[in-house]
Amino acid sequence: MIKKAQAAMEFLMTYGWAVLVVVAAIAAMSYFGVLSTNKFLPFSCNFPAGTACIDKPVIDAENDRINLALKNNLGYDINMTGFVNITQGCSSPEIISINNMAPPVIVNNDENIIVSVLCPGLEKGRSKTEIRLKYRNYNTALDHVVVGHITGVAS
Repeated sequence: MIKKAQAAMEFLMTYGWAVLVVVAAIAAMSYFGVLSTNKFLPFSCNFPAGTACIDKPVIDAENDRINLALKNNLGYDINMTGFVNITQGCSSPEIISINNMAPPVIVNNDENIIVSVLCPGLEKGRSKTEIRLKYRNYNTALDHVVVGHITGVAS
């Protein structure tokens, strides 16, 4: 009986360490971003519920522009005031147009819009940024800010 116990302990000690090393290696790679899919996914556009991205963002470094295709799913009409804030890559962002009209623009519920943002200082290459858009509830006249995250390759 003791020989079986000793064999079981030797098995666990030998292969247990091997499993522990593999788990530690996977944890280290995950921590340092080696296993992150964000580096391999070319484009993403994420906004909270109520504001949906309906297409990937177009990031044009040559013309210093970011174009977003969004949909108003808030359940009420909004007034896009024209305020925008971008955390990285832009020196002084400004909304040029919403559906080819100068802001402020009233956006009906369930309406699709194209927001064109002037973004001086955009550089070519991979870009990941946070974008804040300000709108006003058309019914209550209260101001709100929606925060989204876009990732893409600026061309």
